Amino acid sequence: MTQRDATRQRKIIFDSRWMGTHGIGRFATELNNRLPCLDEQTLSGSPTSPLDCLRLGYTIWKNDGAYFSPSYNAPLSWLVSTKRPFVFTIHDLIHVNYPAESSLPKRLYYQYVIRPAARKAFKVLTVSEFSKQEIVAWSGVDPSHVGVVYNGVGSAFKVDGPKRETEYDYLLYVGNQKAHKNVTGLLHALAEVRKTVDVHLEITGKAEPHTTATIEKLGLSQHVHFLGSVTDDELACAYRGARATVLASEYEGFGLPVIESMACGTPVVCSNVTSLPEIAGGAAVLVDIDAESIAAGILRLLNDESLQQELVLAGRKRAADFSWEATSVKVLEVVGQLAGDESQCVERIVSPLEATSQ
Repeated sequence: MTQRDATRQRKIIFDSRWMGTHGIGRFATELNNRLPCLDEQTLSGSPTSPLDCLRLGYTIWKNDGAYFSPSYNAPLSWLVSTKRPFVFTIHDLIHVNYPAESSLPKRLYYQYVIRPAARKAFKVLTVSEFSKQEIVAWSGVDPSHVGVVYNGVGSAFKVDGPKRETEYDYLLYVGNQKAHKNVTGLLHALAEVRKTVDVHLEITGKAEPHTTATIEKLGLSQHVHFLGSVTDDELACAYRGARATVLASEYEGFGLPVIESMACGTPVVCSNVTSLPEIAGGAAVLVDIDAESIAAGILRLLNDESLQQELVLAGRKRAADFSWEATSVKVLEVVGQLAGDESQCVERIVSPLEATSQ
């Protein structure tokens, strides 16, 4: 019997549907790799379906176990008894508090599924003090009911390693192109920066039509490059090769690119709103979300070598505060209790290498 089998005295049904390369997906994958007490049971359907709350309620009722979701999907609260507790994770309240990412169906789902679930859950997890404050204010739960577990830095993100080589200096943006990411503001800032500094912009993923339209309007077609889908190793190379990473978002629940870039020894320019000042911890150039302020922050960094060196050192120290092992310990303190007295769950965090060998 392997250690992973021995630790499953009582099942903790883990919603592995979230695992992937995006922010929540990375959170889910890293926890799954490190916590043997999680039962990676196959759940049907999409976790974002409005009907998923009914499916989960039935699954938890049918199985003699507890439920843990690494994201915001939760069972319909009145379908779940206290004998089958659950924990879920609200990374942020963007669908509630950021109008461009909201809609009537989303607001109804949060009002009638997530809010009651937050009150009935064994505990709610989140990834920043900023998000915790928003969740407490919105749901009305006691602050002690919400646990902050943060995100971590993957093993690929480190100073040592190859750098992406290009014929030009570049800034790096990592993320999608939704409204709250403020890519349009960043592109306008780039146009301003390029009046005095010859620097390009590299963006992960593929160009969205609205992004392409802005690029063409600003005459930046030769100066903005899309990297497509990248592995962690490729992303680390891109971080290390960049003059700076820029995350000028209008809303973030955490902001993984901030600490990943810092861990790779690349300075960061990020906006001074929502969770980003908390995560940056004084180790980044903070800017307002308008294009003029973003451009000024980028130019300040690019034109000041001593500031660059200062931020590289401070950033590496700040990134060291975040690890997936530390996140796993915090999560285990909560979900381990779901296993009850019949299980020790796991006495230590299993490394990814150990997990794959079991």
